[in-house]
Amino acid sequence: MVSVVLLSLMITYLYNALGVLQNSNSSLLSKEKQLDTRDFLFSLLYKDLFESRSATVTSTQSKDFDILKIKTANSLHDITTPNVMYVVVKEEKKLIRIESTKTFALPIPMESMYMLHADEVAKEVEFFKIYSESSSENNQTNSGNVQNDVQKEVTVTGNILLGLKLRNQKPLFFEIAR
Repeated sequence: MVSVVLLSLMITYLYNALGVLQNSNSSLLSKEKQLDTRDFLFSLLYKDLFESRSATVTSTQSKDFDILKIKTANSLHDITTPNVMYVVVKEEKKLIRIESTKTFALPIPMESMYMLHADEVAKEVEFFKIYSESSSENNQTNSGNVQNDVQKEVTVTGNILLGLKLRNQKPLFFEIAR
């Protein structure tokens, strides 16, 4: 009888320890997924900017989001020298990377959609800003769904500082010397 009681106590403690271990494992897997996302974003943005030949930053109505247009040698879709645009869809808070063989602007006409490759690279974006050391300014009007106001477009010629913040994660900042 004593051995049955001792065995049941041991099984109870082992069962509780197994529950704690499962919770720790799921927490670690969640953090690993966040780090993988962060590493992928850093690598992709860094390669795109480092291998870029030209960069243009467009300020939007939102003080937290910019639009980045670059001509780079880095491609996710095997394009030799793609034109890439990073834009945050405000309603969904998603960072979208659009890649094409030809230059394009927002809004994208329906007949040009087949030439584009759009990839969702981040969710729950709170902040996506690009700062540059030296630049030249142009004003433009954009009547697309992303913004409906006069915007300031800046051609970047110097170093670039990029800031990105995802919900529940530390901000990511890095600088590219051009």
